[in-house]
Amino acid sequence: MAAAASVGAGAPLSILLAAGLCGALTAAFVATLMHSRNAARTHTYVIELQEAQLRLQHHLTHDVTTGLLNRAAFETRVREALTQARRDDSILAVAMLDIDRFKTFNDSLGRAAGDRLLGELAQRLRAIDPARLSFARLGADEFALLIPQVRERREIERITSAVLAASSGAITLGGVELYTALSIGVSIYPADGRTVDDLLARAEAAMRAAQERGGNVVEFYPCEVGVATQERLTLEADLRRAIVRDELEVHYQPQFSLSNGSITCVEALVRWRHPTRGMLAPGMFIPLAEETGLIVPIGEWVLREACRQARAWRFDQRPPVRMAVNLSPLQFRQKDLLGAVLAALEAAQLPPECLELELTESSVMMNHEQSVLVLEELRTVGVRVSIDDFGTGYSSLSQLRRLPIEKLKIDRCFVRDLSSSRMDQSIVRAMCELTHGVGLQVVAEGIETAEQYSALRSLGCEHGQGYYLCAPQPPAALEDLLQSRREQVEVAVEFDPGRESVAG
Repeated sequence: MAAAASVGAGAPLSILLAAGLCGALTAAFVATLMHSRNAARTHTYVIELQEAQLRLQHHLTHDVTTGLLNRAAFETRVREALTQARRDDSILAVAMLDIDRFKTFNDSLGRAAGDRLLGELAQRLRAIDPARLSFARLGADEFALLIPQVRERREIERITSAVLAASSGAITLGGVELYTALSIGVSIYPADGRTVDDLLARAEAAMRAAQERGGNVVEFYPCEVGVATQERLTLEADLRRAIVRDELEVHYQPQFSLSNGSITCVEALVRWRHPTRGMLAPGMFIPLAEETGLIVPIGEWVLREACRQARAWRFDQRPPVRMAVNLSPLQFRQKDLLGAVLAALEAAQLPPECLELELTESSVMMNHEQSVLVLEELRTVGVRVSIDDFGTGYSSLSQLRRLPIEKLKIDRCFVRDLSSSRMDQSIVRAMCELTHGVGLQVVAEGIETAEQYSALRSLGCEHGQGYYLCAPQPPAALEDLLQSRREQVEVAVEFDPGRESVAG
């Protein structure tokens, strides 16, 4: 401080100016250094922010598992390609790709291995002309491909063939070699559609056609696929309305004792009185109902209607009527099946012992242990159970005899050629002997000729039904026949088209 004071007091003006300049330069240097560091930090922050934004943008537009475009980003890219195609008068193709047997891989190896399989396949797809093609993952095992600026169809065929080849090589996961294949459907702008939605929908329709051909093929969108798809969608909408508008009906077909001709059962078959197409048999709409899940409300309606009709016959002082309701596999797997059955019985004021449920062999054996529990519950409350379509599944009598059931129905496929096929005769005879041996009754369905009727009697089958004996009829038309029979009548309710190819 003393030195500074002395300089300030006695120093020449030049020295004072020099000292001041030095201080200013020092301050300027420090300020420049601080600004430089702040600028460097700011630049770093900007770069990091940009990288974060890019990662976020990639996450929003790409599938996490495969790194391919997601649906929204793919549709945007197709929309942009359509705009370009209109400008330069080119065509473009949209393809839908589905991995054949992917569910088998996923179920057997686990989801993690399935994700690795998807990632490996995506990597192979990206390697095919990456500068031009755009791949996307739209669903679990469903991919999409955009082929822009195409001049001729051969280009599309060449690219889709390359996609099939890339997917066909072995993929090793956990030491296991897996061989994948794709079902590919293609739609082309402008011939097959002019919007993103139309092109995707028609590519998917073509893909379904490729799957029906067995997979590992490319199917281009044909007009008939589109027509069939549109008809299916229209029929589905009509079927949903039919349930609400009471367009469904139940017709009844008796079952008879083959020894004395008495009625032992009356099977009820659902029909749809379509407002424009007329009366539709189950084969026209039941497969669609099962595919869409509508079979559950339809099945519940049939159950309620059958119980109501059985109760009505009891009020008319006819013999007691037993209702054996045939449940679809999907309906049988419903959690509160017992509750639905009891509700139908209560609504109709029908005793449980008047109800018999018919189940297909395959639906019962799908989950054997769970099926036993459900069937035991039904038997506990007094409801009987029978097995339909016997002989078409993979079960055996040793398995079925452990189930709480009372009756087996021999499938019509064994009856069709019974009068001329020694093999079918031997099979039916063995079925009857073994079924009777474990204390069960036997019913044959699909009897259409006198020869079949005679053959079944001689082979030991005790009950049967079919057009030769009586065709399905509305309840009112069956009144006289029931009135003339004083034996106990059972009513079986069925709506599976596979079991009524003739009745349908």
